[in-house]
Amino acid sequence: MPCVKRGSAGGIRKLFKGRRSYSTNYTMYSKEKEVIFQVNVVVKYSKGKYGRNGVEYFAYAVYNMDISVKIYI
Repeated sequence: MPCVKRGSAGGIRKLFKGRRSYSTNYTMYSKEKEVIFQVNVVVKYSKGKYGRNGVEYFAYAVYNMDISVKIYI
């Protein structure tokens, strides 16, 4: 399931760094609760396609699945 990127810093955006796709655990906090789940961060380089250049980041929440992260660089 895709993770929503909100705000200019913090949250899921903290995971958007580097040039390789990777998988990590992420913790969401509420007032009294916390939830830990796996997040796959996919990094894709646009290569000038559609007039875009540079790295794009996509984050997906994964639960109870064994999915490897494909490297797009």
